[in-house]
Amino acid sequence: MVLFSSYRDTAQKLLQENDVIHRQLHQTERDTLDVISFLKRQDQEKDQQVEQLQETILQLKQQHHDEAERLVSRTSSFIVPARSCIRVSESSCTY
Repeated sequence: MVLFSSYRDTAQKLLQENDVIHRQLHQTERDTLDVISFLKRQDQEKDQQVEQLQETILQLKQQHHDEAERLVSRTSSFIVPARSCIRVSESSCTY
């Protein structure tokens, strides 16, 4: 009878330990899924941020190009008269 009681106690302890381990496993799986979801969200946010920054770069490049064209055209309007003034005489030139 003592031997049967000992087996029953051991089986009961193993059952309890198994239950604890089972719960820990489920909690670990949930935590893992939460971490994966969080990392996926972060990845998507960073992808969106990269897209926005690339759009900003394109806009700035276009603005730079437009400004460079304006400067070239404005500078050209000064250079052409200046060249003709050099040929004629510098004292008669007005800019």
